[in-house]
Amino acid sequence: MPRNYNCKASHPCFCGEQDRKPKLPVALNILTIIVSAFDSAATSNKDYLILGAACRATFAGFFCCGEFTVRSQEKFSLALHLTRGSVSFSILADATFCRVELFASKTDLFRKGVSVVLAAGPGVVTCPLVAFKQMFTKQPAPPNAPLFMRRSGKPLTHKFFIEAVCSALLATGFEANKYTGQSFRQGTAASAANASYSEVEIQRLGRWRSDAYKLYIEVFTTRILHISSLLYWVQPSVTIFEPPILQAAAPPLA
Repeated sequence: MPRNYNCKASHPCFCGEQDRKPKLPVALNILTIIVSAFDSAATSNKDYLILGAACRATFAGFFCCGEFTVRSQEKFSLALHLTRGSVSFSILADATFCRVELFASKTDLFRKGVSVVLAAGPGVVTCPLVAFKQMFTKQPAPPNAPLFMRRSGKPLTHKFFIEAVCSALLATGFEANKYTGQSFRQGTAASAANASYSEVEIQRLGRWRSDAYKLYIEVFTTRILHISSLLYWVQPSVTIFEPPILQAAAPPLA
């Protein structure tokens, strides 16, 4: 279809998708940098202990930022927001997984509640279970307290979380303005795709009810190079494929 030159440049009349400029994903290597910075700062400020646990959990659980934070002008609600009681461990001393019970989520249209399972990552700095146990031990709180509660007793807000993450990125040489709260969910989806998770698995883990998750999947250059290199070792098929109609029309062998 030819372009209509009377259209504005911001709305070209082409068939197909328009160019998008999405924010960058927080992939595993970037997550490691962020949580390591928070861990170092946590020795003098317990707020960073909470931030480190939140980052690990949101990556492992495909969480949206709004699912574990509170808006600045929003009042904390036991019916809507995560509490300490929302997290349960398989075995507290040596847990192999934990469950996070979401009371409300944008992927849970009928507000039935969603149970998100987070597996342990022994010896991995990004393990959410280790961060949760440290947070529960060093900053104990009753079951009805906000899950991510700051030193002031107030819940973790969206604004405070994003500002802290951007500060950590900026301090380590990244362009912080290219990242948002959705960068974690986007990064988890991209990391899962590059680890050869199937689309069905990514959709299920991320609790997507549509194909919207495909917007977050970005194949990394290293993965593309790996796939490309495999072409040199592809073995040809022993038999030559022929369409069934040709096979049926072929004369019988003598």
